[in-house]
Amino acid sequence: MDTTTWILLVAIFAMWVSLNCSLVVVYLILTGKSSLPQGGSKKKRRSKKATSVARVC
Repeated sequence: MDTTTWILLVAIFAMWVSLNCSLVVVYLILTGKSSLPQGGSKKKRRSKKATSVARVC
């Protein structure tokens, strides 16, 4: 086997591994068995309370 064949085989194998890993991740997220908290990795923002500032004249 020449170099071109090896490069092609490695590229196909890398794509196969990548596809399988991403399918597993999608399955885990959809079934709720992932280690991420519910709602993904988005953090909740705290609501800012309006504060009144007294003017000094």
